[in-house]
Amino acid sequence: MNRYKNQMIAAAVLSVLAVIGTIMNSRQASAQDGGPHVTIDSPIPLPVTGSVTSTVTGTVGLASGASVRVNNTVTDPVRVRNVNDAIQPFQATTGCNSPAVHCTATLFNVPAGKRAVIEYFSGALSVGTGQVAAMALTFGTPPVSHFVPQTSPELFGGFGTSWGQQLRLYADSGPITAFGGGSGTGAVSFAFSISGYLVDVPFAP
Repeated sequence: MNRYKNQMIAAAVLSVLAVIGTIMNSRQASAQDGGPHVTIDSPIPLPVTGSVTSTVTGTVGLASGASVRVNNTVTDPVRVRNVNDAIQPFQATTGCNSPAVHCTATLFNVPAGKRAVIEYFSGALSVGTGQVAAMALTFGTPPVSHFVPQTSPELFGGFGTSWGQQLRLYADSGPITAFGGGSGTGAVSFAFSISGYLVDVPFAP
């Protein structure tokens, strides 16, 4: 009787071990064949190397608040132009005359909140025979004068001499004054013209 009982106990133990072995083998096979993923919870970033190459058809958008950094070098900068440049062009003309060697006139008043980008300065003049003439634009606080090259000697008097100079000057709000003068004595007469565009001055942070 005891012998039969011992055989039954041994058989039961073997059956339990067989079931356990089957479960372990099943879990191992599941983990090796697309089973649960392993998550590495580390406070130290893991280095990742490589590159991504892809062909995109259509458009690529950025999420709200996202940005793109353009990492150009100083020797190869990204060209930037204000898209409002062509929206606010301006030109102005005026004249002055004086019996004594030089004269000045307010040519343009830059509106508040704007900056004038002056791209061309030209005009015509009359000074004494044999004289050369000097012309300048004056603006800013304190005022600064920007001269253009002198004219050739005037031969006959009258508006027989003119000039034109391409330039790039920046004038903040306030008056732009034109100056003209001869190299000798006597009456002078000048006509001045400028052209360029206005840009909005950004508010200080």
